Amino acid sequence: MPVPMGQRAVTHPTIITDATMILRGPYDLDRLEEAARAVCRRHEALRTTVDLDADEQTVHPYTPETVAFHRRSAAPGRLIETLDGWARRPLDPAELPVFRIETVAESSRLLGVHVAVPHAVADIAAIEIVVRELVLAYRDLLSGGPITLPEVPAQFTDHQRSRAELMEREELWSPGGAGRRAADFWSRRLEGAEPPPFGRPARGQAEGPRTAFLNGRLDADLVKLLDEVCTTARCSTFHAVLAAYEEAVSVLTGCTEVTSTCVVHGRGRPEFRETVGLLTGEIAFRREVAAPTRRAYLSVVATDVYTTYVHQEYPLSVVAAHSKQAANWLDKNRFRGIFLQYRTEKYGAGLKSALDGVDLDFPQASRAMLDCVMPGKALLSVDRDGPELSIELMYDKRRWQATDMTALHEALLTALKNYAETPDSQVP
Repeated sequence: MPVPMGQRAVTHPTIITDATMILRGPYDLDRLEEAARAVCRRHEALRTTVDLDADEQTVHPYTPETVAFHRRSAAPGRLIETLDGWARRPLDPAELPVFRIETVAESSRLLGVHVAVPHAVADIAAIEIVVRELVLAYRDLLSGGPITLPEVPAQFTDHQRSRAELMEREELWSPGGAGRRAADFWSRRLEGAEPPPFGRPARGQAEGPRTAFLNGRLDADLVKLLDEVCTTARCSTFHAVLAAYEEAVSVLTGCTEVTSTCVVHGRGRPEFRETVGLLTGEIAFRREVAAPTRRAYLSVVATDVYTTYVHQEYPLSVVAAHSKQAANWLDKNRFRGIFLQYRTEKYGAGLKSALDGVDLDFPQASRAMLDCVMPGKALLSVDRDGPELSIELMYDKRRWQATDMTALHEALLTALKNYAETPDSQVP
């Protein structure tokens, strides 16, 4: 199959979707490797190479060579340091294996596991699936029974064919068709839209790694207050995150109208909920940032999100051929764009006690992406992490002014706090 533009943008070998597990207790590397190979057999994406030179992605049959399972060791007290060193190695999506697992043993009762897949074939929702299946398959093998994971309803190639069919079926794009309605919707929304006017640094080589990371947290007490506000406003945490982001951008830039690009994980249809692959798409929100109270603004945002999600099966990349405005917006963000994403839970949720006699921990900091190169991108990720919210801003230092990005990160944290503590104050 040819390589769509969305995949083309993330094929650099440093752009990796990854996860980390720490096992405290007994472990069996043979059974863990067997579980990893079983997961690889289940999902075509873990055996798919993406070759830009040939404009081709290829699903390979399972062989022992399609999984890189490495067994390494660390000196006492140096587990994470050693794991980081192996995790940060590039992973070329054009060559097998694209499914890599690093195991680092510090002792007979302390093991670090790093799971890595090129982002070109796996998004963050995909790595959640891989981690869950790896742990559950390993548990089955430890108990002496067969692996009891359910069948995978649809593969990555099924999703790509489905997207291709959406773009090719003429009746969908004729007047009255769902595609035409979506294209008209995005055209109206994006007519004349401009990205937030954050500064760009002087041209030249940025010192150190090209990508910078800013991290912060909203503590459990504030999240509890925010949840209560969302309940009374009949909205979700995502609505609060989007509203807070829009308010932060408006305050920092002076723009009364804000257009935001959000990442959707492309698993709205039931058959794709357990599909490993790069299924993400982009949708946009645009509104005047003003309301008598933050609580009222949340209701406006929630209503708009509901209306917008009606068209999420037709994200901007799908309708671009039928909407000049959608195509223009994608072009404006292709080489310098800010993207917002929200996850209701992080990988490893519910698995801490999945293995008898073993304490499982899932450190969420990205290890493989610390040296990544994503030209022009700024990705603001807000995630549920137990009772707290984590807020990470990753950005390209050559395209985004560091002072602006720091201010945006801090302003979002402040805005979320304000929505929790002063929901009846005016916006902005």
